[in-house]
Formats: sequence, structure tokens, C-alpha cells
Amino acid sequence: MERKVEIHKFGGGVLGHEGEGVKFIDSILDAREGGKKIVVLSALEDVTDILREGEWFGVLAKYSELGRELIPDDEYYREFALRIKEFKWRLERGRKFITRSEILGLGELLSTYLVYFHRRAQKRNVGLIDLYNEFPIIVKEYKPFDSDPDLEEIRKRRRLIEEYLEKYDEVFMPGFLAYTKDERVVTLGRGGSDTTAILVGCVLKDYSQVYLWKETRGIRTADPKIVKENKLVKYLSLSEALNIALFGGEVLHYKGMRIAYEKDIRVVVPYIKNPNIYTIIDRKDREPEEWRSRVKYVGGTVEALQVPVPYEKLGKFIEVLLRENLGDFTHMVGPLLHPQLIILEGSKLLRNEMEKEVKSILERGRRVAVVNVVGDGLGPAKGVLERGAKAIAEHTSILGNVSSVRNGIQTEGAYMSFAVEPSFFEETVRVLHREFVEKDSSWSN
Repeated sequence: MERKVEIHKFGGGVLGHEGEGVKFIDSILDAREGGKKIVVLSALEDVTDILREGEWFGVLAKYSELGRELIPDDEYYREFALRIKEFKWRLERGRKFITRSEILGLGELLSTYLVYFHRRAQKRNVGLIDLYNEFPIIVKEYKPFDSDPDLEEIRKRRRLIEEYLEKYDEVFMPGFLAYTKDERVVTLGRGGSDTTAILVGCVLKDYSQVYLWKETRGIRTADPKIVKENKLVKYLSLSEALNIALFGGEVLHYKGMRIAYEKDIRVVVPYIKNPNIYTIIDRKDREPEEWRSRVKYVGGTVEALQVPVPYEKLGKFIEVLLRENLGDFTHMVGPLLHPQLIILEGSKLLRNEMEKEVKSILERGRRVAVVNVVGDGLGPAKGVLERGAKAIAEHTSILGNVSSVRNGIQTEGAYMSFAVEPSFFEETVRVLHREFVEKDSSWSN
């Protein structure tokens, strides 16, 4: 294809506005005339959690009501309503007729059908890549709730995507869902719709641009609810984005950012209410010089566990965590014979089913918060760790509640990490943000 293809992913936060959210999508797609577009949809906000709790029929009713509002053409509304009726029939008959993965992805499917028929009713030239008709997103193996994509297999289906683009101006597809090679439905895990959009960007890399539309005003240097003086990060390297996703940032998701980092995929993260506010995520050498030395993010998670792991069981313990995709761990602290493993989102792992031996080790863990400072400029700089430690030392209430400190290089990007008591998480974020962002005069440019 000669013209550039735009890949737009709209998430639950955008669709959380329901009817207004779809109108935001209309305004964005209509303003970007002249090129082909692939649109990846997520579920309405909180719908996946509601489905996980078994409240299926309430979700169907919600989408049916939205369809009445947004699909004025009776013919297209009947087609949309028929999809809902089919899902209701399958749900009433149980697991022989619909898998758990399909149920969890029901919001993505219904969002896609909703916006697709809405755009058809507006007489747009639109196509639908449906989960149930030659879907191109394939995974390596069957892990129903967190599968890893098989990029080689997906690339084999490039022609399928291009055929839709040759025929239609806008092509809609659900995020989050995928197939195994033997045609079993799975999900891509947390942030799966971002992953879908980035995968399509990989397949069409030579002539596409990925946009991940968010409810946030671009990527910020800290959570605005914690730090009022947060700043817009206009440029972010792929390695920095990966570390932000790994170390607790809620706007970016690790699996998708890992693919973007490894395959050198440029990603733009615009604000849904004002497209002029955005963050560009790209290769470090394409970043403006003045941005390369800045700290880009201070934040983390209060869901971590600091776990004592017997040295002789350490290898098996880590192997289980990696195999089951149960979480990412930051580092080990303490003596070699009695290492303490800091596990991100560790408290969530306690609610999962796993081997008894691993479960018993996790249950001995102590809940901590992890605060990370991320920025490629931290790498070669001398005295960075001492500077962070000194800033915290000036706040004695925090200092007495720090259980570990570390800095290092992760996937070529630099970071500094502090484990603190959860009740001191927000104060620690504010202290480190003030030290590394607010005191940096380059941010005033």
C-alpha cells in the first residue's frame, strides 16, 4: 500500500463516557481524512471486571441500550441486536457453547460491533475483522487468560489485513482477544488491546503509525492525583516507556511496550479530549537532545511483596513466576543465602491458584510499596542514587520506612527503585519528583 495507515486504539477510559465516548471517536476519525485507518476497541470501562464476576446479562443490557442510542438506522441496529441475542443464547447454555476467554473478551467484541454498526449507519466505508472470521492475532501457546503473541504467525496473515484496507477506509477489530494455532480463543492479558494495536503496527511497520488514545493528558511525570506539579512528557524513549510499564505506570502496559521496544515501533499517546496534547514514544536517537537527560517518571505500585526465598528454592520460585506470567519482580536485596525478592503486584498473586510450595513462600512475604524513578539520563550520571537517598534522608518519617534501595539498567533504560512501607508511598513519590523533576531547570523550557 502507498498511503500511511493509522492504527487507532480506543480504551475503556475513552469508552467509559459511553455515548459521548463514541462521539469522541467520531470526531477523531472524521478529522483525519484521506488515509486508511484500523480501529482497535476495548471494553467499556470496568466491563471486564464485571464479566469476571459473572454479571454477563447486565453487560448485554448496557450495550443494547447504547446501541439504541448510537445506531439510528433500524437495519443496522437489528444486526447489532442479533449479535447480542446470539451471545445471550450461548451464555444461557454454559461452557459448552462459550469459553471463559470469550466471556472475558465480550466487552471488546460488543464495543467493536457497536462502533462498527454506528459508523455504518453514518454511511462510512467500514469493514470488520471479526473474531469469528479469519482473525489475524495468533499466540504461541494456550494460556487462556494471558497468552504471548506469535509475531511470525501474525505476519503470515498480513495479506488478510491488507485486503480489508484495500476495500475499506476504516477497519474495526476487537482488542485483547486472540487464537491459538489450533483455533482456541485466548486473551492477551492486562493491556491486551494496546498489545493488539502494537502487533498490527508490527505487521504493517513500513507504512503505519500507532495511536493509543487515553483519558490522561499524555504521559505525565507522576500520577496527577499524587503530584499536582506533574508535567507532560512530550518525548519518551522506548526503553523508558518499557520501564514505566514494568515499574507500575498505569497508562502503559508491559507486554505491548515490550513488543514496541523489541521491534522499534513508534507509538503516539494522545489525550482523547485534546489531540494536541500527546506523548511520542520512539527510539532514543530520534528524541530531541534536550529530552535525553531528563527524568521522565516517578511512581510505582503499592501492590508489591518483599518475599524471603530460601536460596535452594530461588530458581524454581522464579521459574514458576515466569512460566505462569504471574508478575514481574524488580530485584533481590539482602544476603545471597537469604535473598529477599521484590515482586511487583505481588499481593495480587496471593489470590491466584498456584503450586503449594510457591504459595507458601508468597504468604511469608511482607507487603511493600515500590517507588521508581525512570529516565535514560540516570544511567551514566554519577551520584544519582546518593542524590535520591539524600532527598529521602531529609524526610526522617520516610527514611525509617525504606526497606531497600537500588538503581541499575533495565532493557537499556535507567531506573532507581525504593521499597517503602505502603502508607509512605505517596509522600515518597512527591519527595523524589521534587528532587528529580521540579528542580530540573530544563523542564521550564
